Amino acid sequence: MALKTSDNDDDLFRQLVEKESSKPVDTVVWEILWYRVSQATLDEVREVLKFDLSLGRGPRYTIQNECSALRNFLASEHEPDQLMRMVAYEANTVLEENTDLEARRFLQSLLGVYDDVLTDHLDE
Repeated sequence: MALKTSDNDDDLFRQLVEKESSKPVDTVVWEILWYRVSQATLDEVREVLKFDLSLGRGPRYTIQNECSALRNFLASEHEPDQLMRMVAYEANTVLEENTDLEARRFLQSLLGVYDDVLTDHLDE
């Protein structure tokens, strides 16, 4: 016996998924800066990402999501000092200058690490 569903079910499901999904800023703060970067250098992050990618499809999906979230986050506008505070507090990283510009450079370098590791992994 098949259950009849309304035409609105798909729309309601998409709305629920969108509402409950992590936003790019959440992924950047908790998964990338706090979990991956706060205790590591960019070179160490690179090595951990390479190792995680060797574990299979699940970690690859996670890393691709993190990369996409970081890219989307950097493409959006931010309040003054938001980037600097995020890098300083969530990533536990000391910048040469405590400015949003320097924090953006750091985050773009981090994005470069993700891009390089994913590209290298796909080329193998």
